[in-house]
Amino acid sequence: MPIELTHLGEAIVQMLIMEDPAYFVSEWKNGLETLNGPEVFREAELEMFSGVNGVCDHEVYREVQLAPFADKIFDGASRVDLIVPMTADEALPIEVKLGETRLSKSRLEDEWLLPCRATHHNTRWSGNMMAILDRRFNEQFPPNEPLMTRTPRVFRLVPHWCIVVRAKTKRAWERAWNANEPPPFKKKVSLVSFDALAANYGQEKFDKKVSALLSSRSYYERWAISP
Repeated sequence: MPIELTHLGEAIVQMLIMEDPAYFVSEWKNGLETLNGPEVFREAELEMFSGVNGVCDHEVYREVQLAPFADKIFDGASRVDLIVPMTADEALPIEVKLGETRLSKSRLEDEWLLPCRATHHNTRWSGNMMAILDRRFNEQFPPNEPLMTRTPRVFRLVPHWCIVVRAKTKRAWERAWNANEPPPFKKKVSLVSFDALAANYGQEKFDKKVSALLSSRSYYERWAISP
C-alpha cells in the first residue's frame, strides 16, 4: 500500500514549522487577519503576539495530551496534533487535516464540531479535538477558562487555534466565508496552507527531508510487532 501524505501529515508539518518558524508565524497571522481583519491583534489575548516573528522554543510538540478541564479529564484519544510554543508558558494548538475529500460543512457540523459531552459519571470529556479547541462544550464556563497541556510539559493553549489544510481546501473555505456561508468554526480559527509551507521550504529539500523521515522510522516498533 503506498504511503499517503495523510499518513505522515503531522510529522511533516512539524518538520516544516521547525525549519522556518518565522514563515509559519507569518502565515498564521495572515490566516487570522483574513477572517477577522487586522484589528484581531488588538484583542487582549493576542496583543502580546502582534510583534512575535518566531516561536519561543526550539521544539514543536506532537500528539500532546491535555490536562483536566473543568474538573474532568479528556478521553485517552484526545491529543492535539501539534503545539507551537509562542511564549515560555503559552502555545498555539494546531490540527492537521490534509485530506482533500470529506471536509464538507455538513461533516464538520455533524461530526468534528459536535459539542463535547461529559461521560463516565461526569468525570470525563468525550468529543473531537476540533470541537475541544473551538471551545464547544455542552456546559458553560467562564470565558477565560484555559485549556492546558499535560505532556510533554505544561502550556496554556491560546484560544486562537490553527488548522493546517491543503491549499485547495483553504481557498474553498475562505470563499465560503466571503460568501457569508462559512464553515461552522468560530472566528478564533486560522487556516494555514500546507502547500505554502512546503513550497517555502523548496522541492529538493522537501523531498530529501521526507525521504530521511521515512528511512529513520522503525515500523517494527511503530506498529508494536510482538510475536
